[in-house]
Amino acid sequence: MIDSTKCDINGKYSISFTTTGQGLEYRLAFFSPPNYYSLQDAVIIIVGKDNTVNFSAFKVHLLKARVVISNNPNPPLNVYTTISSGGKISGKAGDSTIFLKVLPNIANFVYFAIQNIDTPTKSNLRIDTVLLSGFADTFRHTFQVNPQLFKCRL
Repeated sequence: MIDSTKCDINGKYSISFTTTGQGLEYRLAFFSPPNYYSLQDAVIIIVGKDNTVNFSAFKVHLLKARVVISNNPNPPLNVYTTISSGGKISGKAGDSTIFLKVLPNIANFVYFAIQNIDTPTKSNLRIDTVLLSGFADTFRHTFQVNPQLFKCRL
């Protein structure tokens, strides 16, 4: 079943539904519009009880990331965040700009990864944390990246 609801000015909402009673469990899943992100994917609903579920949805902002690359032994460089697939930057060195989805006023992880040359099923990775303060529609940040120094991760 797919349904939706809206909350009132205080953030209160309700969803009523009827089941066949045959299910072992029911889940309330959170699907956000393209410009919003929920930190919670789904919760299990206890049948026959009033369930209270608190969740937060955040407005997504953009990070205009300038990525200055040196010494990339195995292009392309994959750049992404926890909530954004980002993209790939080709070349062993260069200066590129990529747009990433981020959340304002909380720590965002920005991942830089290349395929490990010796073990192609693994990646060499660097993770940066950026705190983007304020409520600008687009934040700007420059990253100096040397993939040759990345550590191998599973």
